[in-house]
Amino acid sequence: MKWQQLTSLIVIWLVCVPLIADDEDSTSDPLPDGAVMRLGTTRMQQSTWPTCVQFAPNDQVLATADYSGKIHFWDVATGKLLRESPTRKGQTFAFSPDGKTMAIGGHYNQAIALWDLKNHREIRELPQSAWALAFSSDGKMLASAGQDKIVRLWNANTGELIHEMKGHQSQLYAVAFSPNNRTLASAGGSGRRADDKEIRLWYVPTGRQYATLLDDNDRLNNLPDTVYSLAFSRDGKTLGACGPYVTRLWDVDQEQLLQRLEDCSYVVAFSPTEDRLVTGGNFGIYDSHTAKQKIKLAGQADNSGSVAYSHDGKWIASCNRDGFVQLWDAHTGKEIVKRFGHEGGVRAGAFSPDGTLIASISRQDATLRIWGTASGKELLKFPVPWQGSDVWWNEEGSSVWFAPYGREVLTWTYNQQVVYWRIATQDKHVQQLETGKSSYSYDDRAVVAAYSPDGQRMATSSHTHSSKLTVCVFELDGGRLLANIQPLAGISTSDAWVSSLALSPDGKLLAIGALNGSHRDKPGNSVQLWDLEKNKRIHHLRSATSPPGNVCFSPDGKLLATSSTIGAPVQVWRVSDGKEVAQFPAEIDFHGRDMAPLAFSPDGSLLAAADKDRVIYVWELATKKRTHTFTGHLKAVTSLAFSPDGKTLLSSSEDTTLLLWNVRGATDDYADKPLTVVEMTGYWQALADRDSDVATKATQALMNHSDQTVAWIETHLTAGPVLDEKEIPQLIQALENANPQTHLPAVAQLKRFGSAASPALFTALSKTSDRKFRQRIESILNLSGKFPKPPEQLQRLRAVSILEKLDNPTADAILKTIADHEPPTETSQEAQAALKRLDAYRRAPSAGRP
Repeated sequence: MKWQQLTSLIVIWLVCVPLIADDEDSTSDPLPDGAVMRLGTTRMQQSTWPTCVQFAPNDQVLATADYSGKIHFWDVATGKLLRESPTRKGQTFAFSPDGKTMAIGGHYNQAIALWDLKNHREIRELPQSAWALAFSSDGKMLASAGQDKIVRLWNANTGELIHEMKGHQSQLYAVAFSPNNRTLASAGGSGRRADDKEIRLWYVPTGRQYATLLDDNDRLNNLPDTVYSLAFSRDGKTLGACGPYVTRLWDVDQEQLLQRLEDCSYVVAFSPTEDRLVTGGNFGIYDSHTAKQKIKLAGQADNSGSVAYSHDGKWIASCNRDGFVQLWDAHTGKEIVKRFGHEGGVRAGAFSPDGTLIASISRQDATLRIWGTASGKELLKFPVPWQGSDVWWNEEGSSVWFAPYGREVLTWTYNQQVVYWRIATQDKHVQQLETGKSSYSYDDRAVVAAYSPDGQRMATSSHTHSSKLTVCVFELDGGRLLANIQPLAGISTSDAWVSSLALSPDGKLLAIGALNGSHRDKPGNSVQLWDLEKNKRIHHLRSATSPPGNVCFSPDGKLLATSSTIGAPVQVWRVSDGKEVAQFPAEIDFHGRDMAPLAFSPDGSLLAAADKDRVIYVWELATKKRTHTFTGHLKAVTSLAFSPDGKTLLSSSEDTTLLLWNVRGATDDYADKPLTVVEMTGYWQALADRDSDVATKATQALMNHSDQTVAWIETHLTAGPVLDEKEIPQLIQALENANPQTHLPAVAQLKRFGSAASPALFTALSKTSDRKFRQRIESILNLSGKFPKPPEQLQRLRAVSILEKLDNPTADAILKTIADHEPPTETSQEAQAALKRLDAYRRAPSAGRP
C-alpha cells in the first residue's frame, strides 16, 4: 500500500470517529446555544484587550480585567473560566492580601468599589474614580490614582480617606507600595509635558513627597515619555518603571538610575522569590541586577496588556491586546496552559464537497489547517507565507476554497498566484495568473479575489485606488486572462477600491462591490453585475444607505445578496432584472473592515449573515423571517459557510476558532414515540405558516420521524397549480378594469403566479399613472416580489426541502415524481434542483481519498 493511501485511510478514520460531546468542545468547555462543535479553543481568551492581570493570594485563581469593564476569574491549573463579574465593572483592580476583598476601578468615571469575593457583594464605595489601585502588604491601606492627578490613600477597612497627595502635572497610571509599606511610588503622564515622566516617592505615614526620579535620556523624537507601570523588587531597594520605549530600574535609597532595558516597555513585575523581573515589549524574564535577558517568552505583552508573578514565584501571567491570557513557568519560560488550533484570528473557513473536512485559514498565524467534521480534530497544518502587508485593504489570506473534486484546497496570494494545497500528498502546486504584463507594479497586486464554484475561474482586483482600478478574470487551467474590467472607468477618484467579488455558479457573471470613498452618494459606489461573455456591465445595484460590502450569489445564480461597509441592512437582488426582492432589518449594523459575511444554504432557501456585535442571523427567504440567531464568538465573525447537506452552518472568527451551528438538523424532541395523526396534521399545516420559527420547529419534528413523514408527504404533496404564463398579459389588462368583478379575480390569479408575474407587473407599473391601477399592482408585488409566498406554496417548498434533507431512496422517489410533473411548476422545478444537488453531493469524492 502506498504511503499516500495509508495517509488517506488515517485521515478518513479520524474524520469518521466522533469524539466530542454535543454540549462541550474538545477541551470540555461549554458550547454556545445552538453550536454542535468548536474547532480550536477560546480558553484563556477575552473578547477585547485585557487591561489588568493579577493572581489571587492563594495562586489558584487568576483574575483579568478587560477594556469593556468585565472582570474574569480563571482556574490556574486548567485555564478554565470560572466566572465573570456579574455587576461591578472595572478596567483595573487589586486583591487584598488575604484574598477576601477586591478593589475595582478604572471604568470611565465609576467610583472605586470594595467587593466581597466570597459573598459576591459590594462592601462599600469610595467616592473617587481611579486608573491605578494597590493594597499595602498588610491589607490596611489602599492607594488610588487617576485622571485628576492626585494620589489618595484610604483606610481599606473603613473607607476613610487618609491622605491626598498632590504635585503631579498629568494623569496617573501607576501606584505601588514598597514591601515595608513606608514608601508609595506614583507616575503617569500625557506625553506632552517634559515633567510628565517624573516618578514621585511619598512617605506613607505623613503623605509627603520626599523624592522625584527623573531620567533626561528617555526621549523618542523629542517626545517626553509616560510611565504606565511601577513595581518594587522583593527587598524594596529597586523600583521598576515602564514607559512605551524603555524600562528603567532605579535605586530607591540613592534616587539614582541603575539600568535601562531598551525595547522593554509598558509592563513590569518583579519576582517575589528571585532577583528577576518580567517586562513587556522584548517580552522576557531579566536579571534585575544586570538587566540581561535570561529567558525569552514566546508570547506578547504590550501597551494594552499586563504582567504578574504568582505569590510563590512559580508562575507568570501575561495578557495582550489580542485578548489572550497566558500562563508561563517562571523558571523555564514554558507555557503552562496549552492552546490548540489557530494561534491567530481565522479569516475564512470552508467545507469539502462531501462535507467530511473543513479548511480554515489565518493570516495572523500564517497557517492553513484541515479539520475532520466528525471528530473536530486538526488533521493537517500547512505553513502559508503571505506576500503582501497586513493592511486593511489587502484581503490576502481572507479566502479559502475546496476544489470541486475535494482533493485540493485553494488559496491566493498578493502576487497574482493561486496555490493548490494537496491533502493526500501534503504538498502544494502554484499557478501563476497571467495578467498580460511582462512585469508587476505595486498597483497590479491582488488584494481581493473570488473563485467560481465550478472551479474554472478566478477573479482578482488590483490595489490601485485610482480610476484605473482593475478587476481581472482568469481561466484557472493555465492561468489565462479572460477579462480585464475597470469598474470605475471615467470617474475621477483617488480613493477607490473593491470591497468584494463573487462569481456566479456557472462562472458567467461577476459581482463587484465597487467603492469610490466611503460616502454613499459618490459616483461609482454600487454593486456592479458584469456579463463576462459579453464583457459588459448589466446592472448597477445601489444600497439605499451605504457603500457596498460583501456580495454572494445564491446556488442557482438567480439571486445576489449584498451587505455594506457602514451600518445598513442586508439586501437581496434578483439577478435577471437587478430588482431588490428582500431587505433584512436595518438595526443589524455592519461596518468597518469586517463587513458582514454572507452565505446561502445549498438549496437557496436560507441566507445567513453576521453583524459587528458577533451575532449570526439566519433568514428564510420565502417568508423573509428570521429562523435562527446564534451568539458565541468572542470577536468578529469573518466568514460563514453551510455544509453541503445544509444542516450545519460554519462560522470563523478573529477569536481563533470556528463554530459549527445546528441549522436544520433533526432534534431528539418527541423521538421516543410515533406522531399521532393529529400531530402530523398540525406539523403539516405548520409548514404553511409564515412564521419561520413555527415552520422550523415543525420541520425538525418531521425530520425526526422520517418514515412517517415520507409516507405523509407522498400522500399530501402535489406539484402545485399549473399556471400558464401566457395568461399574465390578459390578467394585467383585467387588473386595469375599474369593475371589482373583473379586477379582483385577476388580482387573486396574479398572486398565484408569484415571482413569475413580477417582470410584467413592474413594466405595467412604470407605464401607468392611474392611482388605483398602481395600488392593485403594488398589492400583488408585495407577494410576488418582496414579500412572502402564498402559504400553500410555502408548504410545498418546505416539504421538498425536507425530502432533500432526509436523503433516502423513498424520499428520492417522491422528489422524482414531483420533478417529472408536466407542465413544470415552481414546486416541480425545486424538486428537480433538489435532485441535482443530491446527485452532486453523492458524486463528490471523499476529500481524504487520493
